[in-house]
Amino acid sequence: RCCQEALQTAFMATFASTEHVSSLNDEELQVESINLRSAPTTAGHVELNMLEDRFQHVLAENTALLQQVEVTSKALDQSRAQEEELSATWKATIAVSARQKMAVQGLMKNAQSSTRTESTRLVEAAQHVQDLQDVYKRLQSVNRQLQFAQEIQAWVLADIENRIVARTSRTRKVEQAIYRVFYYAQRDGGLE
Repeated sequence: RCCQEALQTAFMATFASTEHVSSLNDEELQVESINLRSAPTTAGHVELNMLEDRFQHVLAENTALLQQVEVTSKALDQSRAQEEELSATWKATIAVSARQKMAVQGLMKNAQSSTRTESTRLVEAAQHVQDLQDVYKRLQSVNRQLQFAQEIQAWVLADIENRIVARTSRTRKVEQAIYRVFYYAQRDGGLE
């Protein structure tokens, strides 16, 4: 029982200190195992040997687990480094995305502003064209009225000229008649 307690204490101490287990190499473990097995075999020794075998088995498992822990620790460190790298890349991507979003919003505002400006310019141009068309229609109407007035004035002028010619002709006839009367009166001596 005393040996069993000593082995358990040694096992616990060995199991607890991973540095001691990791520092033992396979040859030292085999030497200790051979030393314990060469002892005389009694019931206590058999139990001790069984415990020693179990202890060796636990040590071997512990060594394998420590190696797995080291590999896992290295993999974890690599994963953490990748995580930090990906996190930095993600943060940079978010910053770039935010800048691009702001740039797109700025471009959209500029496009909307230029669209509004162009629309306003087109509305003003359309209004100007409409005003010019109205003025053109008015000018056409005034032109027709002026042509009509010119035609009427030409007709009135022609009528007046005809009247003047007719009056002039009558006036000459009357003058000639008056001259004849004076002529006949002077010839006949009736005016004196």
